[in-house]
Amino acid sequence: SLNNVNPASYSGIDSLSFLFEVGMYASYARSESRNEIQHRFDGNLRYLALGCRITRWWAASAGIVPFSTVNYTIKSTGNIEGELIPYTKTYTGEGGLNQFYLSNAVSPVKNLSLGVNASYVFGAIQQDESMSTDGSFKGYLISRTNYIHNVYLDFGMQYTMKAGKWGYTLGLLYGSKRNLKATSEYYLKYSNDTIDLQGETGDFIIPAKYGIGFGVAKGRTFRAGVDYERRDWSSSKFDNP
Repeated sequence: SLNNVNPASYSGIDSLSFLFEVGMYASYARSESRNEIQHRFDGNLRYLALGCRITRWWAASAGIVPFSTVNYTIKSTGNIEGELIPYTKTYTGEGGLNQFYLSNAVSPVKNLSLGVNASYVFGAIQQDESMSTDGSFKGYLISRTNYIHNVYLDFGMQYTMKAGKWGYTLGLLYGSKRNLKATSEYYLKYSNDTIDLQGETGDFIIPAKYGIGFGVAKGRTFRAGVDYERRDWSSSKFDNP
């Protein structure tokens, strides 16, 4: 199988193999408040990847995977001040980022593998705020779409040791902090008018990541592992006025 978490792992691809993988996912969410219950179903491509060994010491892989997803709907109700007319505000968000990667792994010495992921992160995130009433005021729509992209690098190392029929593997990961480039479309729709709005584009930051993993295997009959990865998301702010 292909493991795009640690690019150094591609050195384990057999020289006679060409691997192609595709994965899907689906999710169901139920949200409940005092006034209503909302149900939401979502599904998407999980990943698409291929990999092969190019030389005895060099292996490579390419693929596309989702990097993040945004998918929410929040509703609130109230009365217009000074009137008894109720209104409904709806906040929605959708979209996300994708990651196209090209990975290379080399084995400079026996049992040691070094790898690098060169990725292009791209996508769009749309966030809307709308208001509707049953009265003469017909409501409004404020929409903001951020288009985000940039190149991102992360690195991996893997060392394997064998003892009889058992094999033990230690893996390390590192990715530096990266600012993503962003442009935005921001507008207000009211009645029959569309008004372009001016607003600062917030920074989209991929924080630094660190990871470690350990695996154990016995031939082709048993395999187990544990991974730990940390990203400092407190260094990122996502403002949406």
